[in-house]
Amino acid sequence: MDIVDVTGVHSVDIEGKLTKHRLDSRGKEIGVISHIDESGHAEVDAVAQMQPAWRSSSEGRAVTEKVAADTMEALKNNEGCKLSGFVFINKVPGNFHISGHHYPEAV
Repeated sequence: MDIVDVTGVHSVDIEGKLTKHRLDSRGKEIGVISHIDESGHAEVDAVAQMQPAWRSSSEGRAVTEKVAADTMEALKNNEGCKLSGFVFINKVPGNFHISGHHYPEAV
């Protein structure tokens, strides 16, 4: 998740706790995905995974291919999702957006 506030600060890959709730085509929850470890931090090193060297490594290609395959499967099954959770932000007006920075080849 990225945040941009009115002062012009653009924070990429901000930390918080977001949970993805998978929904079937009728809106019924069919699963929950959380990328947070036991200590409350993200399971992945987002900065490292955005680097071209990691994305072109065998591990990076495998992760990207899995993200793409999972996304295609969800689309084929007419799945949707809803996000819940929290993020820490500056106390000024701004906005946030969900992005695919980690897996540009998959989105």
